[in-house]
Amino acid sequence: HGERKDHLVSSWESSEMKGETQATVQGQLKEAKVNTPDPDRMSRDMASPFLQFQVLLKRCILDVTRNPMRGKAVFAQSVAQAVIIAIIWNNLSNDMNGLQDRVGAIFFMLANGLMSNVMNVLTNFANERGAVLREQQNNMYTIGPYFMA
Repeated sequence: HGERKDHLVSSWESSEMKGETQATVQGQLKEAKVNTPDPDRMSRDMASPFLQFQVLLKRCILDVTRNPMRGKAVFAQSVAQAVIIAIIWNNLSNDMNGLQDRVGAIFFMLANGLMSNVMNVLTNFANERGAVLREQQNNMYTIGPYFMA
């Protein structure tokens, strides 16, 4: 086996294919170095947070249109919440108790809206985790606009 291996190695060393292969590999390595983004330049060339938010919001809207059941569920949840708030906080007086009741209603709406958005992010993030991490490594957007959208 040793003689056969030596013969193969010496044939490869003297072949034209070795030179061509090395030249191709070196050219591809140089091209990869040129096309690899510079981290300092990438942070300067990143889109504004507002543009990132706009693009991500369009993606969310597309997701809702592609999955109409999810959009209908969110709409039904919002209508149900509005009905519950209207029933509980109907006919408030104009005194201090009525003012405190209105503040309570606003707090309830804000807390419920915040928690429903947090739950949406938690349930959807598991499915989108791979894409989000890949896109963030490529500096396509920062995490703030992603969670705001």
